[in-house]
Amino acid sequence: QHLLSPQGAALLNAPHLPPQVPDEIAKLLREHEAGWNDAARLAPLYATNVALFDPLDGRWLRGRDEVAKFLGTICVKAYTITPVALRGSVMLATPTPAATRT
Repeated sequence: QHLLSPQGAALLNAPHLPPQVPDEIAKLLREHEAGWNDAARLAPLYATNVALFDPLDGRWLRGRDEVAKFLGTICVKAYTITPVALRGSVMLATPTPAATRT
Protein backbone atom coordinates (compact mmCIF):
# COMPACT_ATOMS: atom_id res chain seq x y z
CA GLN A 1 0.00 0.00 0.00
CA HIS A 2 1.25 3.47 -0.90
CA LEU A 3 0.65 6.34 1.48
CA LEU A 4 0.62 9.93 0.37
CA SER A 5 2.35 12.72 2.19
CA PRO A 6 0.00 15.36 3.63
CA GLN A 7 1.07 17.71 0.81
CA GLY A 8 0.41 15.05 -1.86
CA ALA A 9 -2.99 14.21 -0.39
CA ALA A 10 -3.94 17.89 -0.28
CA LEU A 11 -2.89 18.34 -3.92
CA LEU A 12 -4.88 15.32 -5.13
CA ASN A 13 -7.98 16.17 -3.12
CA ALA A 14 -8.11 19.92 -3.68
CA PRO A 15 -10.82 21.10 -6.04
CA HIS A 16 -9.33 22.61 -9.17
CA LEU A 17 -11.32 25.62 -10.27
CA PRO A 18 -10.84 26.89 -13.82
CA PRO A 19 -8.41 29.82 -13.95
CA GLN A 20 -9.77 33.28 -14.58
CA VAL A 21 -9.07 34.27 -18.16
CA PRO A 22 -9.11 37.80 -19.59
CA ASP A 23 -12.50 38.95 -20.86
CA GLU A 24 -11.40 38.93 -24.51
CA ILE A 25 -10.28 35.29 -24.19
CA ALA A 26 -13.54 34.31 -22.47
CA LYS A 27 -15.46 36.02 -25.31
CA LEU A 28 -13.41 34.12 -27.91
CA LEU A 29 -14.11 30.79 -26.16
CA ARG A 30 -17.87 31.52 -26.05
CA GLU A 31 -17.83 32.45 -29.78
CA HIS A 32 -16.04 29.17 -30.53
CA GLU A 33 -18.64 27.23 -28.54
CA ALA A 34 -21.49 29.01 -30.35
CA GLY A 35 -20.04 28.16 -33.76
CA TRP A 36 -19.10 24.59 -32.84
CA ASN A 37 -20.57 23.04 -36.02
CA ASP A 38 -20.30 25.98 -38.43
CA ALA A 39 -17.00 26.37 -40.28
CA ALA A 40 -18.01 29.83 -41.54
CA ARG A 41 -18.44 31.05 -37.93
CA LEU A 42 -15.24 29.39 -36.72
CA ALA A 43 -12.90 30.58 -39.49
CA PRO A 44 -12.71 34.27 -38.43
CA LEU A 45 -11.66 33.17 -34.93
CA TYR A 46 -8.34 31.83 -36.28
CA ALA A 47 -5.28 33.50 -37.79
CA THR A 48 -4.85 33.02 -41.52
CA ASN A 49 -1.68 30.99 -40.91
CA VAL A 50 -3.10 28.72 -38.17
CA ALA A 51 -1.84 25.13 -37.98
CA LEU A 52 -3.54 22.26 -36.14
CA PHE A 53 -2.35 18.70 -35.74
CA ASP A 54 -5.03 16.06 -36.30
CA PRO A 55 -3.93 13.15 -34.11
CA LEU A 56 -6.61 10.88 -35.55
CA ASP A 57 -5.13 11.06 -39.05
CA GLY A 58 -1.57 12.00 -38.06
CA ARG A 59 -1.40 15.08 -40.24
CA TRP A 60 -1.17 18.84 -39.99
CA LEU A 61 -4.04 21.04 -41.11
CA ARG A 62 -2.99 24.49 -42.31
CA GLY A 63 -4.91 27.70 -42.84
CA ARG A 64 -8.05 29.01 -41.21
CA ASP A 65 -10.46 27.49 -43.75
CA GLU A 66 -9.02 23.96 -43.47
CA VAL A 67 -8.83 24.14 -39.67
CA ALA A 68 -12.34 25.61 -39.35
CA LYS A 69 -13.78 22.94 -41.67
CA PHE A 70 -12.15 20.21 -39.58
CA LEU A 71 -13.21 21.67 -36.23
CA GLY A 72 -16.70 22.40 -37.53
CA THR A 73 -17.30 18.73 -38.36
CA ILE A 74 -15.39 16.76 -35.72
CA CYS A 75 -17.90 17.08 -32.87
CA VAL A 76 -21.27 15.36 -32.79
CA LYS A 77 -22.82 17.81 -30.34
CA ALA A 78 -22.18 21.20 -28.76
CA TYR A 79 -19.52 21.53 -26.09
CA THR A 80 -18.18 23.94 -23.49
CA ILE A 81 -14.52 24.92 -23.47
CA THR A 82 -13.12 25.01 -19.94
CA PRO A 83 -9.71 26.58 -19.29
CA VAL A 84 -7.66 24.29 -17.05
CA ALA A 85 -4.37 26.20 -16.89
CA LEU A 86 -3.20 29.70 -17.73
CA ARG A 87 0.43 30.82 -17.63
CA GLY A 88 1.17 34.17 -19.22
CA SER A 89 -0.07 33.99 -22.81
CA VAL A 90 -0.40 30.19 -22.88
CA MET A 91 -3.72 28.55 -22.06
CA LEU A 92 -4.61 24.87 -21.84
CA ALA A 93 -8.31 24.09 -22.20
CA THR A 94 -10.53 21.05 -22.54
CA PRO A 95 -13.85 20.61 -24.32
CA THR A 96 -16.71 18.97 -22.45
CA PRO A 97 -18.09 16.54 -23.60
CA ALA A 98 -15.08 15.12 -25.40
CA ALA A 99 -14.76 15.73 -29.13
CA THR A 100 -15.71 12.73 -31.24
CA ARG A 101 -15.24 12.28 -34.97
CA THR A 102 -18.55 11.80 -36.82
